[in-house]
Amino acid sequence: PVSEGSSQPSRPPSVKSSPIKMHCRLVLEKSLPAGQSMILLQIEAFQILGSVLVDQKIKKKGAVTIHGNADVRQIAAKIEAELIRPVGSLGGGRFGVVNEIYHMLRPLPSQHQGVKVEWLVDTFKEAPHIDATKGNYRDVTYTYKEENHCKLGYNPTKQSVLPRFIGWISTYASKTRIPHLSPYSFFCDVGRGSRPFIAFAACPKTDGTDWKDAHRDAMETGVFAFNVITKHLAEAMNMTSAPCESSVSEFELADLKYSDAPSIDAPIVKDSPIIFECRYVTNVKVPEIKPKDSRYYLIVGEVLSIKIDRSILDEQGIVDVGKLKPVARLGYSQEYAVIDKLLDL
Repeated sequence: PVSEGSSQPSRPPSVKSSPIKMHCRLVLEKSLPAGQSMILLQIEAFQILGSVLVDQKIKKKGAVTIHGNADVRQIAAKIEAELIRPVGSLGGGRFGVVNEIYHMLRPLPSQHQGVKVEWLVDTFKEAPHIDATKGNYRDVTYTYKEENHCKLGYNPTKQSVLPRFIGWISTYASKTRIPHLSPYSFFCDVGRGSRPFIAFAACPKTDGTDWKDAHRDAMETGVFAFNVITKHLAEAMNMTSAPCESSVSEFELADLKYSDAPSIDAPIVKDSPIIFECRYVTNVKVPEIKPKDSRYYLIVGEVLSIKIDRSILDEQGIVDVGKLKPVARLGYSQEYAVIDKLLDL
C-alpha cells in the first residue's frame, strides 16, 4: 500500500523508542512437516538512532579506534551493543540480557615464505567499556534497494540482529568419515511443539568451489548435530571457525574430544552440556533481490533427540543460564556476549 500523498510504500507500525528498526517484506514461506512453516523476511530499510551510534575517530590508518573497536575498517560510526543492551528469548517467558561485551577475532593463517605454518589465535576477553551513556552520531537510514552503500560504511545487518545464539554444527564427511565442526552465527529454531526444527545459514566456501562442510555433509549423510557453546568452550569454538580444507578435522585442530551421537551418525562435542541430534530436512536458497546478491542457503533439520547435562539444570529441572553461560554473537568481526543473567521483568 501507498500512504496518502506519498509515492513511497507505507511501512508497518514500529516501536518508536526502539533504537534500531528493520522494515521487512515477506520473500518466502517454506512448508515444513507437521503443518509448520518457516517464514523468511527480507530487510529493505534500516532506521538507526544516533543514540546508539558511536563516532569512529581513527588515530591513524589501520589503527584501533579510540573506542576500542577492533574492527579496523574505515567506518563512520559503530552500532554500540553496550548502549543497546539487547535481550534474547530463552523460552518459557524468560529473556536473557547482554551485560558484558567480549572480543575475539577469528584465527588467521600465519605464513612463512608463502607456506602456512600455524594459526594466529585470539583469546576470549572482556571488551573495554565505553565512557558514554549515549551515542554521539546522527540518526541513519539505509534502504538496501535504493542505495549502493550505507552511510555507516558497512551493511548493518549483523550489528542489528543481536544477540544471535551460535549453531555449532558437527557432521561426519560421508566418504572419508572425517569429523567436522563449525560455528554458524545465523542460527535459530524454526519450529516447536512435538516436532521442533532448527536452521542455520551457510554460503559456499570463499572460493565458491564447494559447499561448507556442514552443509554438504548434512545433505549427504542426512543428519547433523548442534552443540551448545558455553563460555569455557568459546576459544575452542573460535578455532573451529578457521578456514580449513575439508580434509582437516576441526575437532583435531581445536583439540576437542568428541564421541558418536547416541541416536544419529554424527560426532558431538564431549564437553558441550546440550546436544541436539537432527535429521536433515531441506535446504532453501535465500531469494535474490539484486542479480547474484544472495549466496546463502538455510539448512533445516528436525530435532530428533536432545541431550542435557543435569549439572546445568536448576531445582525445577529448567536450564539455568547462570550455570550454562551460553555464548552469543554480536556485531562486527569480534563481538560476543555471554548470557548468564535473566532480564528482571
